[in-house]
This record gives sequence, structure tokens and C-alpha cells, in this order.
Amino acid sequence: MNSIGPRDGSGPSCITLISDNINNLYGSIRVVVLLGKAFKALGYRVRIIAPHISGQAYSQLKGLGFEVVEVGLDLGILGRLRNKYFRELATWLIHSRAAGQLIHVNEDCISINMSYQLPVPSTVYYALGHVSDLLADMSRQYPYLYLLYLLTEPVIQYVEAPYNRALASSNIVAAISRFVASRLVKRGIRYDAVVYPPIDVELFKPPVKAPEANYALAYIGKEVEVDTIIKIADRGVRIIVFGSKPFRLPKRLVEHPNVTYLGEVSDSELVRLYGNAAFTIFPHTHEPLGLVPLESMACGTPVLTYAKQGPAETVIHNEAGWLANSKAELINYAVKLWHLGYPEEFRVNARRRALEFGIGNIIREWVRLLAPFGISVEKALKIQAVK
Repeated sequence: MNSIGPRDGSGPSCITLISDNINNLYGSIRVVVLLGKAFKALGYRVRIIAPHISGQAYSQLKGLGFEVVEVGLDLGILGRLRNKYFRELATWLIHSRAAGQLIHVNEDCISINMSYQLPVPSTVYYALGHVSDLLADMSRQYPYLYLLYLLTEPVIQYVEAPYNRALASSNIVAAISRFVASRLVKRGIRYDAVVYPPIDVELFKPPVKAPEANYALAYIGKEVEVDTIIKIADRGVRIIVFGSKPFRLPKRLVEHPNVTYLGEVSDSELVRLYGNAAFTIFPHTHEPLGLVPLESMACGTPVLTYAKQGPAETVIHNEAGWLANSKAELINYAVKLWHLGYPEEFRVNARRRALEFGIGNIIREWVRLLAPFGISVEKALKIQAVK
């Protein structure tokens, strides 16, 4: 194991956060920004490193007071891929074995690595899950893709090997959820703690006192079952859909009379959509944690999802939402909730549950985790001021 981080006993002067590509400050990049802002509030210089950072995101991060470093290699023709998910995979394929030569972390810095695209040993490797698990589960939705996955699995395992080595060589491995921790154990990789990611409970909060509740909300992404959303709409549930898929969305979704597809939306619009929905539907194929369920609950809207993987750790069944054990059960739940509703305290419970994942609580866990590397008690006392 490498001895990474401050060594002179004086404590760290900075925190380096290593991220995947940063195209905007939405989605999983919110976690990077929230942690960075919290560490800045505790008096540390914060540096964010990523393979590629869009011009707008670079300006926004600099405006928040972060040092920003882009270390990516030229993707060549792959960089011109129109599909953003394919560009992410291309970045992973090209950078996974070159990351060690691209990143240099000062010895007076604590490094927290949240990237699979830049697998370098760090003070803490924040394990968000294995790409191979994602590809395996996602490809099962499409028979031809699953066959392709099986044929290319040896290549995927080869490309993923540096990630496994970086995990094993880091001082601490923190898993994003108990589900991810279990996948690490299955691979023979140790983990030291489970630390859930923070959400911005000041941004994501109930926007109205009396929600419209005249639609269900669904997110479309690489990890979501589109056919399940269509089947729920077939049963008469009005659904508003946001997000995007790796492949073209089927016409039977975007042209469905009970579906309104919005694509990607702004933060303010997303909060409005969450807060006014009757409930949020999240039928995932593979989800290490699930920020959508947490954001929905933070806006006071309970979540219907599967009783597996990350969402099963955040959504409390029959209290802040509902956990289904099968596709048929989830569809039936959705229809029943649409027609019969649910007790109003579910909205209160959802908000209360989400507050547990606010940055003020999560940063305390990070301070405890990093205490052996010089984060002082005095610093920890300032956490009360972090929103």
C-alpha cells in the first residue's frame, strides 16, 4: 500500500478531488462540487482533476474558487462521437492505463479519487462501482448487446484491471453504498468504510406546499428500464420523463399519449418537476446508489423503485416510498398509487429521509475517515457551519 498524503505531521493544506469527465455540474458531478465546497468551508485549498472539462464547467468551477486541472489525452476520432455515453467509454478505454503518468498529487494534499477513467492510487479511493457490472446489467436489456458484452468481456476485464490495482493500492477504500461494498468483496478487494454521497438539500427541497400531483415523474438514463415506463403508461398513468438514453428512445415512449418527454432539464425545472409529481418511478437495471431517488425525496416526493442495489438502501419501504421485487409488482404498484394515492405523511417522511444525506452530515463522515491523515478536531468543529 502506498503512503499517500501528508507525511510531516502538520496536516494537509489541500484536498485533490479526481473526477471523470466534467461536461456540466449536474448529476454525479454534484457530489464532487458539494464535497469540494465543504472542504473549502473547512479552510482547505481544493483542486479538481478530470480527463476533460467543458469550457462552461471549467469557468463555473473556477468561479467557485477551485483549482481546476484537465489532464486528458487526445481522443482522436473517438472524441467526435456524438453519443455522450460512448465518449465516456472512449475516455475510459484510452486513459485507464495511462492515468499514472497524467496525475501528480502534491504530498501535502489528501487525494480523493472518484474516477474510473483515471485509476490512480489515492489517499481515499471512493468506489462508485465497476464499469463491467454496469455494462453487464445494462446490456441485458438488449439481447444483441449482451452477446457483444460476452464476446468482449476479456477486453473489458483487461481495461478494468488498473482500477482494481488502484483500489488495492490506496490507503483507504470507501464504497458509495453497501451494494458496491459487496461487489468489491466479491472481487477480493477490501473496503474500509461505506460513505454515502451528499445531496444538495438546499437546492432540492419542496418547491410548493400543495403539489399538483397530476403526473408521475420518471428519469431516463443508461440504467433505467424504458419498457417498464411504457407499460405503466399503457395502464393509464400520466408520466413526465426527463433525461436521455445511450441509444435512440423508442417512438412508443416519446409518442405515447400518456408520456411527455422533456429531455435534459435545468436545475430549477427539475426541482419543480420533482416537487409537483405524485411520485417518482425509478425502474433501474444497475444502480450503485441512485441520486434521482434521493433528489426526489429531498423535494418531498416519494419514490417507487426496486428492492435491490443502491436505491434499496435509501428508499424506506412503505415510509418514504415503495420497493418492488419484480417488474410486474412495480407496474402494479404504480397503477395502484396513481388511482388510490397514499398518506400525506409519505411526503414528510421522504424529505426527512433525504436530509440524512445532506452535506452537513456526510462531510462529518469524511472528516472522521480522514482524521488519520491530519484533519484536526478544530477543523471538524467548523462543520456545523457547512450547509
